[in-house]
Amino acid sequence: MDKFGHWKVKINQYMFNDYSEVNWKLYDPNGNHAGEHNVHGNDMKEMKDYIKSVNRPLEHMMPFGVDMTVSNPHDVNKCVVNFSIKKDMPGCKRFNGGVCRPYMTTETFTESEFFMVSVCDLECGWLNLKSLLEPSDLWCQDLNDADWEQMANGWKRVFECGWKGF
Repeated sequence: MDKFGHWKVKINQYMFNDYSEVNWKLYDPNGNHAGEHNVHGNDMKEMKDYIKSVNRPLEHMMPFGVDMTVSNPHDVNKCVVNFSIKKDMPGCKRFNGGVCRPYMTTETFTESEFFMVSVCDLECGWLNLKSLLEPSDLWCQDLNDADWEQMANGWKRVFECGWKGF
């Protein structure tokens, strides 16, 4: 298995009144299960979890972890999910000198906020370096195809996102 291949995470998200829940399942580049976890709570402004591979030989582990932050987890119109890779892009610095790490954020249900992705290409470019990732190496399923659905007195959605190891 090539740990520098494309990893995929399947997200199940639920909200009922002030209750929110999100669970993720991670799949390696061969499509094998590589980890999962669940976070839930009431009256939360955001939910955080750490996506990582578990119970695998070192050579089959994902080469980094990913911080997942769900903002506005009980507001179907404002909810977004941010995935922030916990690995610095080698040699690339932000304009203020800080390290650069790739990230992506889903769009909102109403698309008042659009899908965003950064692979540090600007931060690398101003130093005449090239990012190890292309923007297409970080992706999420189009949420128009995996939209929120009403479920009893709440909402649910299931969608997939992914990234390339580096």
